[in-house]
Amino acid sequence: MKKENRQVEKPFMQMKDDGEFRFLLDKIRRNRNIDLSEYRRPVLERRIQHRLHQAGCANYWDYIMLLNRDVEEYDRLIETLTIKVSGFFRDPKVFELLGNVVVPEIISRKQTETVKKIRAWSCGSAGISRLSSLHTDTKRGKGID
Repeated sequence: MKKENRQVEKPFMQMKDDGEFRFLLDKIRRNRNIDLSEYRRPVLERRIQHRLHQAGCANYWDYIMLLNRDVEEYDRLIETLTIKVSGFFRDPKVFELLGNVVVPEIISRKQTETVKKIRAWSCGSAGISRLSSLHTDTKRGKGID
């Protein structure tokens, strides 16, 4: 079989205007009170470029002008940029089950093994605060360091 030689079209051009990019982030902060300064720049660029492509804008400045006249596009941009907040650790029953049943069982099993270290990963967590909360809650009254 002969393979087709097809050119793969790039989804969107690479933006190089740092001033327009920073202006856009500042505009979002001022107008929507969302500070994106802690986000990784490549992630922001990729997500914003996706919105530019979807909106048919050629560059950041065109997109800034679109945001000035289209409130719904602002909402779509914010939806694209921001992280969804999970309700997992906000459900007291789930958190209680983890702290009172699941984690103690893991600890009990580990005590019979040579390697006592327990490693945990929290998918979708921007930090370790949820795992730290779980650690603090489960070691209370159990003599665990």
